[in-house]
Amino acid sequence: MKKIIEKFLIISIFVMITMSTFLSIINVYSQAENIVKIGWGGTSFDTFNPFTTYAQVSGWATSDVYDTL
Repeated sequence: MKKIIEKFLIISIFVMITMSTFLSIINVYSQAENIVKIGWGGTSFDTFNPFTTYAQVSGWATSDVYDTL
């Protein structure tokens, strides 16, 4: 049973890493601008992304709010 759980965890981690590589670039459309998210986490506040600026984070936060309305 323990080996089955280990295999499941390894396969699920591999699948998540594979999916994150394909979903790392996402187009975000807001009212004023077109922003391209570049990062590994897929979140608006990706702290590991060296290209994230305060203006982009502000735009992403605004677009995230509009997407949920």
